[in-house]
Amino acid sequence: KDNPDGGINKWLVLGEAAGLNRQDMVALRYVLPGARFAVDAYLTYVKDHSLMEAVASSLTELFAPTLMARRLPAFEEHYPWVEQKGLEYFRSRLTQAPRDVEFGLDYVIRECKTRAQQEQAIVALKTKCHILWCLLDAMHFAYVSPALLPPLWGE
Repeated sequence: KDNPDGGINKWLVLGEAAGLNRQDMVALRYVLPGARFAVDAYLTYVKDHSLMEAVASSLTELFAPTLMARRLPAFEEHYPWVEQKGLEYFRSRLTQAPRDVEFGLDYVIRECKTRAQQEQAIVALKTKCHILWCLLDAMHFAYVSPALLPPLWGE
């Protein structure tokens, strides 16, 4: 059952507030192939690596509170037609992300006792950054500079 306080539900409420259909979002109807690939890559990474590496990869959230604090007023300025209730996803990240990061950082510091484990944690974090970069590239080439994409083979 949907958790009305959970992040996924808040993301769906944001989409609806922006005018998207909930069924389309749940069905992943308009997800970019590059975005789907990036998400699948991250899921595969955490499935195939240790718990410590999975938690270390989540430390990209270290920057989430600062980003969300900047993103929220920008979102309100540039998308005034989005209903305010939809912005609860961003508002909740202002308090939830620091808690998530504190837990993750404490866990990684506690578990990474050797230099080899510390290197694994660094690789995990770099991998997550690369995956996020791929996600940004997918959106950029779809919405900002689609003309920069190379032509498809056979065209």
